[in-house]
Amino acid sequence: MTIEAGHAPNRAYFDQSGNLHLNGANMYQGTNDAQVTLPLPSQTLGSDGIYADSPLHLLDFVATTGAPLAASAASGAFGFSITLGTSMSLIGETSNNSSKTDSAIIEYILPPTYVAGSNFTVTVNAAISTGGSPTYATKTVQILCYPATDAGVQSSDIGPGSASAITVAGADVAFTITGTGLVAGDRLVFELQGILHDTGGVACNILINSVRVS
Repeated sequence: MTIEAGHAPNRAYFDQSGNLHLNGANMYQGTNDAQVTLPLPSQTLGSDGIYADSPLHLLDFVATTGAPLAASAASGAFGFSITLGTSMSLIGETSNNSSKTDSAIIEYILPPTYVAGSNFTVTVNAAISTGGSPTYATKTVQILCYPATDAGVQSSDIGPGSASAITVAGADVAFTITGTGLVAGDRLVFELQGILHDTGGVACNILINSVRVS
């Protein structure tokens, strides 16, 4: 690997030992082919070692079977609601005098900066799409978190263990993940779950606008 002399400000590069440098600071020690997520300029490193509001890619979510999500919600699975230049969300099945439970999963790797054993937060921005005034028996979202070993064995959920109510207009809902026993580089599978139950005969859908880790 060729290393240039006199690196300019705001440059990121690997040195010959595989250490990543950003703006003159040694940000990561590893191999030259390591996968590294750089913080956005506005992000702040939290006490847990995770940069605040690090977004997960909505397009990377899949069904709990691992199958790709479809352009619309399917039975038990979120779909996509995308109008380019206007909006982009995950969308749940239509509830209309019925209860709908939809899920999607994504793999997350704890970053090199993660402080071992620290609790951290997954924040979901969720809303409800409707053209009327449904009567809600249930309108909740939840994050479940399953640690996975290199051998592919998953542990039980270490998330908060309960769902939280969402609003029609949309708002952030935060979920605490228990960090006991976790270390940097651990593999986690987040399950996003939404439950919507209208009893008034008015069609409505859960929208997931963002999922962020802090």
